[in-house]
Amino acid sequence: LSTDSALTPANLATYLDIGVVCARGKAWGAEDMARIFSGSDPVKEIVRQGVNYWGNKIDTASLNVAVGAGGSIAATHRLAVNGKLSFSDMVDGKALLGDNGEVLTEALVHSAVYYQLIKDNLVSGFANIGDVYNSVIKSGGFSNVLGLNLWVTDQCTIGADGVTYTSHLFAKSAMYLGYQSALDFEPYRNTPKGADEIYSRVYFVPHLRGVKWTGTAAGVTPTNAELATTTNWSKVVGDDKEIRYVSITSKLT
Repeated sequence: LSTDSALTPANLATYLDIGVVCARGKAWGAEDMARIFSGSDPVKEIVRQGVNYWGNKIDTASLNVAVGAGGSIAATHRLAVNGKLSFSDMVDGKALLGDNGEVLTEALVHSAVYYQLIKDNLVSGFANIGDVYNSVIKSGGFSNVLGLNLWVTDQCTIGADGVTYTSHLFAKSAMYLGYQSALDFEPYRNTPKGADEIYSRVYFVPHLRGVKWTGTAAGVTPTNAELATTTNWSKVVGDDKEIRYVSITSKLT
């Protein structure tokens, strides 16, 4: 500071994150005969199950983004373990972010890894497995390992050898999920068939902060396989600690 001169504003670094819009669609139908025999309205049931269906599909796309974008930064954000996942490995995984490692509060693992962690007495509390909402209600909180909230899904990547599993450690703010338009259910009456049909579409952007999409989708929107392709992503941040995500590959033999 000086009384003789003014402060000169410095420019903030600008990082050009680029996400990609995922467009997905699905149609369901129910003939009048189904309503007659079931004694209920199958269309209402389709909508109810459709919400769960889309929740699963959006989760799948988001995980594929983590696999692809996370793979593109593997040199700085991935720990390879030649054996089962241990307490020490979890510490080493968090250490990849240095003094920012404590922002990693969540862990997503395959059920095979989860059960191995239980055998090794590394898990406390109940698992957030299956119906996550009900699991939290029943347990009164999250299960955890090394203080991380633990989530379990068999959609986590398994290597071609059948024994290598990818686990994900991340901060709650590590990924972004936005919607270009609200989830839509459009009814249609197919009179010749005596059927009620529902068409549903959703447009969303799952994105790992600190990277950008550099690929070219074969169609109008990328498939899950294209989202999971590491060469379709590249890092944009200058400080690796700003990407609040790391992955750990481990083996169960």
